[in-house]
Amino acid sequence: MKKENINPYSKKVEGIVKKITKQNALVQKEQVRFYPKYERFTKRTVKIHARIPKELIDKIKVGQIVTIAECRPLSKTVRHIVIGSKTNVDEINKKHKIK
Repeated sequence: MKKENINPYSKKVEGIVKKITKQNALVQKEQVRFYPKYERFTKRTVKIHARIPKELIDKIKVGQIVTIAECRPLSKTVRHIVIGSKTNVDEINKKHKIK
């Protein structure tokens, strides 16, 4: 097997894992934008495909908050790599008693 040597760039993003395939994750990130014409804020979601390294495949689960970084193109849609996980959404919900 060939060795994966993927160097992340400086741009880092945090998001919630929505779906996991064999070695990829679909990460959803919320953006808040301000429209000066209407003087309002809007929320938008962006879905980003990211590659999960072999050492993190067992640790990453759906619902976790992960940090991803931009890297070279790995496939047609994958241009990011998962660096690490921050917290579990279930733990946050239990802490704040949200069902």
